[in-house]
Amino acid sequence: MTSSAPRRILVVDDDEDYRILLARFLAKAFPSTDVHQYDPVQTGPPAPDFDWTDYDVLILDYKLGAEENGLDWLRRYKRDSANFPVTILLTAAGSEELAVRALRHGAHDYLRKQSLDAKVLAGSIADAFNVRARHLKAERSLTLSASKFSKSFFYSQFELAFAEAEKGENRALALARTDGYEALKKSLGLISMDKITRHVANRGLACFRLGDHVPRATLFGEASIAFLVGGYRHGDDLEKVLSAFQDDVRRNPPIVDGAPVPVSASVGAVVIKSRADGIDRLFEDAESAFARAANGQTSGLVIASGQGGRRSSIDTGKRATAFDALAAIRENRILPMFWPLMAISQDSSKLKFSEFFEVELHFVARNGDSIQADAVLARQKDTKVDRLADRWQIRECVGRVLADEGERDAPGFLISMNEASFNDANLEGWIDELVRFHGGGRPLHEICIGISPKILMRATAEVLEFCNRLRGRHGFRFVLDGIGEAALCRACFSRLACDLVVLSAPLVKSIIDKGRGSSESKELLSFDVKRGALSVARGIEDADALHAVISAGVDFARGEFVAPAQEEIGAAEGAPDGAAA
Repeated sequence: MTSSAPRRILVVDDDEDYRILLARFLAKAFPSTDVHQYDPVQTGPPAPDFDWTDYDVLILDYKLGAEENGLDWLRRYKRDSANFPVTILLTAAGSEELAVRALRHGAHDYLRKQSLDAKVLAGSIADAFNVRARHLKAERSLTLSASKFSKSFFYSQFELAFAEAEKGENRALALARTDGYEALKKSLGLISMDKITRHVANRGLACFRLGDHVPRATLFGEASIAFLVGGYRHGDDLEKVLSAFQDDVRRNPPIVDGAPVPVSASVGAVVIKSRADGIDRLFEDAESAFARAANGQTSGLVIASGQGGRRSSIDTGKRATAFDALAAIRENRILPMFWPLMAISQDSSKLKFSEFFEVELHFVARNGDSIQADAVLARQKDTKVDRLADRWQIRECVGRVLADEGERDAPGFLISMNEASFNDANLEGWIDELVRFHGGGRPLHEICIGISPKILMRATAEVLEFCNRLRGRHGFRFVLDGIGEAALCRACFSRLACDLVVLSAPLVKSIIDKGRGSSESKELLSFDVKRGALSVARGIEDADALHAVISAGVDFARGEFVAPAQEEIGAAEGAPDGAAA
């Protein structure tokens, strides 16, 4: 948790006596914090240029006078102000509907004045400030990494590179890798090698400036970095630019555990000439050049001439079937999307996560397009790819949970696993090794593995053995994913006690249409409560749907209305970008 206090808190309330009371309490609870008061009756709404960024926390009353309310202000000013303060909404006469609206419009917390006491308010403010600190840290990280290492950004930039090349500007694709990677990984460990790879990438970005354009790079496979290179005048200069990069890596070794680690890098490159080259062909030529460079040719540097030729495009309707998922995993062209699971019941606090996300994988094509991994895996039915995709998710999430251990609360992750992984005899040993690589020495309750009822009922013995061993060794939690009937839920629980239950889409729709009066939903949710399991509802797309599942007693909600999927989260600061399993 963040231990420092907010710099400034702004209190907005139309009741002067209540404002003064809050200000006095806050001055006592947070003695190093400046507390400012704002009178909405006398002063009126803030001007458009009001500097909201001057405050870390905003305590906002719902009633602000005859014609204004706090939700109006939140909706109006939060949208137009970058780094708007994290907000706690207060109300003297609240309702569930008002709470839903407050959360939807971006309030961090919603407190009723009637039940407000010093402990509750202080806790809410401290939590709100910690959330703001995490988000600001994440934004700084995203500002840095989005233009550097984002896979979707990198592959989408080939269109610009082609256009620049066709106008006569010099552009090239280069692949670089730390020499002796496997030996170094065995000696230093996976985390240290991720740091070394990122260091090499940053040295390359400093050398390969593309004029006024943002530098472009992404991790390629477990250890290589792909660069779009510019800033050289003619063909001969590309060799000089790449050689200068290699010299720079040797002169500026990465620091690991406080000591410099001497490294060098091999580089293979190909000149970009036109769109006719095709992205796939460019990568084939660059990989071929890199392979020759890594084998010791020409001091670890090879520049290919390029083959040219246009590749036939893939029919849009057959993309999922034709997509080379194995190559995408091998080259680390995977984009994890994180769906926030919003806590909507008091029982949800049992999990004690700072944040909770469901993971959804997307494969990134070499033209920058992404395609949902589930669509590819369902059509190709390749158990090897299924297993590798699951390992990629597990590695990504375990790395994020254990990154910067002790400096912050770790988020929770819900990972839906394929059936092939429950039959993977080597998976448990791989997870043991993964946790050792990351230095994990505590139960990983944040990792929640989703199991469909069909898989559990069809392969009970294998699933039960798998779950019990991982629960015992690493503290993983387990989730029944897609329960729509109370009888099925009871049958599954008779085989395996799970921590969470994800409600099926038809059951969620029934709750939304019929309310909590649905006999099936009432029986199922009642059964979950008795067994100590929490419930999750997906597909929440509007306020009525959110209100319905709150009223029914569901514990977590996911959907576009709750919060859209995001490419990055604050907890990922310092975590590996993710490599092929």
